Amino acid sequence: MAAPANLVLGGRLHLGRLFGNLFLLFLAAAAAAAQSPQTTHPRGRPVPSLMGADKKSAGAALDAICGIITREVSGGGAVTLPGVGKIQCRERPERMVRNPSTGEQFKKPADKVVKMTIAKALKDSVNG
Repeated sequence: MAAPANLVLGGRLHLGRLFGNLFLLFLAAAAAAAQSPQTTHPRGRPVPSLMGADKKSAGAALDAICGIITREVSGGGAVTLPGVGKIQCRERPERMVRNPSTGEQFKKPADKVVKMTIAKALKDSVNG
């Protein structure tokens, strides 16, 4: 299946536009699913009608986006979704933590966490 003309820039697939378009469709699907009782997977209903495609194509597009984001972030990179935000992997240093049940303190080793920074445009649209 060929990419739509608005997603191709200089003969190459423009990932920013692809991420932005698909993520906005995903958000619209989540909002629509939240307003109605959940009987099927959220990607099964509103996304195909918004994309002008069938359920299988819409599901494949969302799975591809999730796969790309997972691969980039787990590899230590970052993914920017224009108008939505930036998803990145961040390292946390070793630190002292406390078990809330026993009060015992112990040293937790360094680890990595996924962080998402929300874009200003999205924050502004939510806050009015």
